[in-house]
Amino acid sequence: MELRWKKAWLLLFWTIVLCHVLGTSGCFQEQKGALLDFKATYSNETLLASWVNDPKANCCAWERVTCDSSSGHVIHLSLHHLHRNRDMGFYGLCSNYTHLNWFLFLSFTELRSLRLSDNCFDGITWKQDYKSKLTLKKLETLDLDYNQFNESIMELMSTLPSLKDLTVSANGIGGPFPMKELPRLQNLELLDLSYNRLGKPFIIQAFDYMTDKFVDNVHANWSTLTTLNLATLKNLTTLNLANNELDKGILSSLVTLPALKYLFLGYNSMEGDVDDKVLANLSKLEVLDLERSFTNASFPNQGLCKMKQLQELHLAANNFIGTLDACLGNLTSLRILDLTYNSLTGRIPVPLIARLTSLEYFSLSLNNFEGTFSLNIFANHSKLKGLELNFMNSKTFQVETENPRWIAPFQLEHLEISHCQVNLPTKVIPTFLSYQKGLRYIDLSGNNLVGMFPNWLIANNPQLEVVSLNDNTFTGPFKLPFDLSHRMDKMYKLDLSHNQIRGELPNNIGFYIPHLQQFDVSSNMFDGHIPTSIGEMSSLRGLHLENNSFSGNVPEHIFNGCISLIDLKMDNNQLNGTLPNGIGNLRLSTLTASSNNLEGEITKEFCELELDILDLSYNKFSGALPACFKMPSYLFLQGNSLTGMITEAFTNSHGMEAIDLSDNKFTGTIPERINFDYLRFLLLAGNQLHGHLPNFLCQIRNVHILDLSRNNFTGSIPSCFNKFTFEDKQLDFSPHSSNLEPSTLFSLYDVNQKIGQFKGTFELGEVQFITKGSSLSYKADVILQMSGLDLSSNQLTGEIPPQIGDLHGLHALNLSHNRLNGAIPESIQKLENIESLDLSNNNLSGQIPLQLQDLNSLSVFNVSYNNLSGKAPDKGQFGTFDESSYKGNPYLTWSVSNRGNATLLPPSTLLNDGKKNHSAIDFTSFYWSFVASYVMILIVLATILWINPHWRRAWLYFVEGFLLKCFGQSLEDAFY
Repeated sequence: MELRWKKAWLLLFWTIVLCHVLGTSGCFQEQKGALLDFKATYSNETLLASWVNDPKANCCAWERVTCDSSSGHVIHLSLHHLHRNRDMGFYGLCSNYTHLNWFLFLSFTELRSLRLSDNCFDGITWKQDYKSKLTLKKLETLDLDYNQFNESIMELMSTLPSLKDLTVSANGIGGPFPMKELPRLQNLELLDLSYNRLGKPFIIQAFDYMTDKFVDNVHANWSTLTTLNLATLKNLTTLNLANNELDKGILSSLVTLPALKYLFLGYNSMEGDVDDKVLANLSKLEVLDLERSFTNASFPNQGLCKMKQLQELHLAANNFIGTLDACLGNLTSLRILDLTYNSLTGRIPVPLIARLTSLEYFSLSLNNFEGTFSLNIFANHSKLKGLELNFMNSKTFQVETENPRWIAPFQLEHLEISHCQVNLPTKVIPTFLSYQKGLRYIDLSGNNLVGMFPNWLIANNPQLEVVSLNDNTFTGPFKLPFDLSHRMDKMYKLDLSHNQIRGELPNNIGFYIPHLQQFDVSSNMFDGHIPTSIGEMSSLRGLHLENNSFSGNVPEHIFNGCISLIDLKMDNNQLNGTLPNGIGNLRLSTLTASSNNLEGEITKEFCELELDILDLSYNKFSGALPACFKMPSYLFLQGNSLTGMITEAFTNSHGMEAIDLSDNKFTGTIPERINFDYLRFLLLAGNQLHGHLPNFLCQIRNVHILDLSRNNFTGSIPSCFNKFTFEDKQLDFSPHSSNLEPSTLFSLYDVNQKIGQFKGTFELGEVQFITKGSSLSYKADVILQMSGLDLSSNQLTGEIPPQIGDLHGLHALNLSHNRLNGAIPESIQKLENIESLDLSNNNLSGQIPLQLQDLNSLSVFNVSYNNLSGKAPDKGQFGTFDESSYKGNPYLTWSVSNRGNATLLPPSTLLNDGKKNHSAIDFTSFYWSFVASYVMILIVLATILWINPHWRRAWLYFVEGFLLKCFGQSLEDAFY
């Protein structure tokens, strides 16, 4: 009997084994055929190469396919990212779209998960007649991200009752969201509808058991949510509705969710204060993210104080107003507290921070707190890993790190104490940093810290990725450890700019920090040669060496080794020689090397570059620009010895915004083939250009500054210049201060780069508009609105066109040192924004129009050395101008009140002090005519006296009487 039972059990065992063996012998032919049909929808033969139409092929062994080991049914399909021919390689951007044939998947009755993301589907094909059959009853995970499905896709979702994980982010779902299909998805745990175009009410009716998923960027109006009962969502733990246009009513709609733990509502449009009672009813939340959602709201202290289970609180960039309540110290489980970029005021309550001993990340940056914040408040915060305190140079808030009785109990990974008043008055670097060994990110910028450069900080933290010690007053040398076996392989940003660091850069820096992407040592006191080892930094994208004392040649290895370099700045050094070969191999968008001693020609290698900014100004470059030269958006070559005509180079000028070729030796005329669509600044001063001012210049509709001074232009000023708008427009620059040569009307720029972005931003410094005897400077914050026209020091003739008054946005006008004649146009009174007007050294005549007294912005006025007459205006701004504005006009009177007492000066008889003056009277002719007239009078008088004896006797008696009257007493004393 017992033997019989053993045989039965043995037979059963082998039966089960046989079933398993047979079950894993291969996939089902129907499913195999469906997979091959799916592959056939793609024309790329190399795609899914293992999927072959072979009767012996086992589809369970194919790539992206997983089968059940016992049944042989396909249970997982990972068919994501199959569309390889997409534009720019960015998710969601496709060159063409196709429909998804859902019918192909119906044979996969045991399918558990299906990933079809990033495949450029823009619709779905399924047959309504077979709707009852279109059910994948066991499908739990469906991923349709990064396609272009519309809202009709949701009807299909209602046929998937077992679905737990549904992601349809980055699609084209718009219109009213059809949530009526969702109640059938009783097992739904995860829903992602991010990056869609929902714009009508988004109705949530029945989400059972949603966990760990973000519903983000859904453009929906949630006003109808208040009418819905969400209490059935008993297991909903995570909900992310960030990046939408939600109002604060969404919070009231979610209070009935009993299990909600993670709520993400950042980047929305919530106006008004947060209801504290609503927050109190969300007391089970562990994560609350309201980043960048509220405007002009009070900080919700009382509501937050009731949320005692909170572990993460993200309230950055909300412009919350008010103070912090000490009751926030009740949130003892809080690990992350981010209150960055609000308008919070008052003092930071010490008990609040002291009780939050579970903190791992803490940021109060960019608020309006006052008082002193001492780091010894973290005496019991051993878990702290990240600390951010950036107060943008607030004068009411100080950070104190030095306390002899305090030892930091934490090991930070992320530290930012920037733009603060740190450790006043000593300004020493925080000493607790000497005990930190695991830092990855350190930012102490903008604190004006003093002392020797902390080389030990880099040596003690080999895992450093970002080091920002810029804008301090560190001195001494920058050194690296001698042991190259412990390289800083993870560091990608090193910013030491704007300090007083001396000496040479370490020769081995390229070997010790090989993976730098951003390296900035600008505005220091470095000298010596640029290390050749920098060429070992193959990932380097931004190299800033400007404003130092580097000398020698530019290493060729940089151009050959830094293959990723796009931003190179070497301005204001003592570099010499030529730019090395290999520059054409780089992908540079910014190259600046102004104010050095570089020489040679601008070679054809520059033709290989696609530059946005090129500045080689104030060097010794010579020769002509190559015909193939591609004009960058911003070109600065002023202050060199470049020659030739500029016509050919300007043929490649599409998209240019600024050109400065001043103070070179260019000849010829202004080329007609400049692309003026975006040109804002054109400076060709100080060259040898000639000819008439061409009418096609009037096509520069967006011009802000036009400087053609110090050339040999002739003819009249085109009347079409009134087409220049000179209007105030927002430019794509940020202000930056710099010093300019007196002859420069406009310059220059800087490029700010952010790690990982490296997008150039045009920056302007001072602008100087030169007038007779004065230089009017416009600082950086003014240049964005400044505009000017300078045609001075040419040979222009004719009258000033009255249309000049149509340049309403003009701030500075200089027509001096020409041969202009006629009257000053009364239309100039329409230049309401004019600040500098220089018409000196011309042949202008007539009176100064009294209407110019209404120019309230005028601060510099010069009409000296003309033929003006009459009385100059003396009201308004004209009461402040002195003699230098009017001299050289013999028949002009003016009032001088710059010293408090007005004085009417007589007509000037001043000469032109020896200078060539086209506007003054011809005094040589005047003297000869005066002498001739005097001689004629004497001859006539002598003739009359000779002919008429009566008049001769009368004349003798008159002379005798005059002598006796004047010298009678002297004669009597002499003779008697």
